[in-house]
Amino acid sequence: MFETAVNEGSSLRTANWWSEMLAACETGEVFDLL
Repeated sequence: MFETAVNEGSSLRTANWWSEMLAACETGEVFDLL
């Protein structure tokens, strides 16, 4: 149960990171996140 929660949390953080990266690419601020 705990491992499932950890995996879901990790996936959520990864999704957030990707959405931030895509938004940064669109606004030309991708280097601010590197």
